[in-house]
Amino acid sequence: MLNLQLLSSRWFKILIPVCICVNTLVLASDRYPIDKNHEFAIEIANQLFFLIFTIEMFIKLIGLGCKGYLRNQNNIFDGVIIILSTFDFILFLMSQEFFKAKRGTSDVHARSMTFFRIFRLLRVFRLGNYYNKLNFFLQTLGRTIIKIVPFVILVIIFIFMYAIVGMELFANTLRFDRNNKSIEYYDTNAENVSHISHPDSNFDTFAMAMISVFTVFGNGGWTVIYFDCFRVVGSHASLFFISLIVLGQMILRNLFLSILLKEFDQSL
Repeated sequence: MLNLQLLSSRWFKILIPVCICVNTLVLASDRYPIDKNHEFAIEIANQLFFLIFTIEMFIKLIGLGCKGYLRNQNNIFDGVIIILSTFDFILFLMSQEFFKAKRGTSDVHARSMTFFRIFRLLRVFRLGNYYNKLNFFLQTLGRTIIKIVPFVILVIIFIFMYAIVGMELFANTLRFDRNNKSIEYYDTNAENVSHISHPDSNFDTFAMAMISVFTVFGNGGWTVIYFDCFRVVGSHASLFFISLIVLGQMILRNLFLSILLKEFDQSL
């Protein structure tokens, strides 16, 4: 009974959102390079917030009961974050820095800590529990993501197809000499070979082809990729990029936005 009164009290409903906001500011205070003392202070602050959120979870579990707690999707989300943060807390206690040991933290240990630290960022979404409008958008976005899984598969297939075609057209061709003129990939001329300029966005490998097509699909500086390809293969590049822009940017991307807006409209 006391726990229910605590959960419904005004100060409790204010305290937790304030802790979430302050925790977000603490996470944002991280930087590189950083002083060891400052880094350790940030770690201590993050673990204190973890303890606060853990106490909150146990108060809810005692007050609402296990079934009542799990009946709320927001509580399930909070619980998952707490469980993941528990591993982060355990690694923090085990860290060489915490015990002031002379030996450094192992690479595997450091990578594990970095992995679990990522889940701290999810704490900011807990504001949706206390801000109804934010909670509405988060839930709508979650439902939309589930519904557009087939569409995402279609986009992946689309990017895959254009990546393969791009490799057939442009693989091992985007090479330029000191005068910024295209040269043959297998040119053995020492003067050319020693001054080869190789664009970062290319179609030499499948991975780079996927990234290049995705860059065009997302309208992120695609003109540079296009002109590099056009200088090498000519009009074929224009046909490739025009079709990619029309089908990708103008149709598929706008279709995604229409599905997203339709889902929000139905939720209103």
